[in-house]
Parts: sequence; structure tokens; C-alpha cells
Amino acid sequence: MLSRQVTITSPDGLHARPANEFARLAAGAPERVMVSRPGENKVRGDSMLSLMTLGLRGGETVIIEISDDSQESLLEKLISLLSTH
Repeated sequence: MLSRQVTITSPDGLHARPANEFARLAAGAPERVMVSRPGENKVRGDSMLSLMTLGLRGGETVIIEISDDSQESLLEKLISLLSTH
């Protein structure tokens, strides 16, 4: 399993547009992508609505997990999306 902590850099947090892009990328993955705040319940990364329920704000830390160790490039794309919006 791949897992990485990421800080959301956008002052607007994870709003609809980046959440939709994140879910689209995760939905195309052969393995399950999960997202959570540290110490909290995980949600599916391929669901925009699930991502929006986290209510992630700018400066918050999020954990991205992918169940397949060979998906490093997908993980980097997802990290980049959260780090650049």
C-alpha cells in the first residue's frame, strides 16, 4: 500500500473543481484510492461527494492511500493536484 501525507495549498481548500479532478483520476485507477484527515475515517477518492464531505480547507493535511504499491505515478498526480490548486 502506498500512503502519503499532503498539505492542501489552495486557500479555498478542496472545492468542487479540484475534488472532481481528483475523483476522475482516482476512478480511472485499477486500485482503490482512499483519502482522510490524519486519525479520521477514510473516504473513497473516486467519489467527488465523498471528498467534499471531508470539508478540507487550505493548510490542512490529508492522507492519500492507494492499495497497490505499483501506482506511484498516480499518487504523484493526485499529490500534485492537491498541491497546485
